[in-house]
Amino acid sequence: MNTKITSENSDLQPWSNPTKFLTSWTLASVLGWLIGGNLGAGLSSSLPAQTSGAIAVAAGAFLACSFQGWALQPYKISWLGWISSPAITTLLIGVASYFVKEFDLGLGVAIGGTVLGSIQWLLLKKRMTHSGWWIVASTLGWILGGFLSGGVHPMIGWAVIGTVYGIITSLCLLKLLGLESTR
Repeated sequence: MNTKITSENSDLQPWSNPTKFLTSWTLASVLGWLIGGNLGAGLSSSLPAQTSGAIAVAAGAFLACSFQGWALQPYKISWLGWISSPAITTLLIGVASYFVKEFDLGLGVAIGGTVLGSIQWLLLKKRMTHSGWWIVASTLGWILGGFLSGGVHPMIGWAVIGTVYGIITSLCLLKLLGLESTR
């Protein structure tokens, strides 16, 4: 059964201040991907490119989800569940990639966004209707973020990924939470 998301303070409702919500969510995404992606890439730079890339993506996703989970606290979404989602995603994709001989980066990004979005959807569906759109937004954010970051310096690329992903997913959450406010 879906329950209406409420907060004691109406300033915390995303539909009461959409600009504040969009800014805080996007900033959480940008900082998480920028710091985590660069940190993961730096720490794993001596490893093979595919492994180093996977570690950088996992670190960026983990830190972004950590910051996003903090931003979701007023809406009673499980912070621990939210920050666990990239670890579960990394594990699932890591196991699956063990059986794949050739790795296509574009397909890997699309699968990563879909798997992460699906795991997070399990948390969101408990609190809001129409939450299936989150999977679409997460996948689209990963694909567009990855595509647009391709032509820039890798250090900046992580910020591009976070910005694109953050804007797309914040607009989705804003709409999902806004739908809940009218029930």
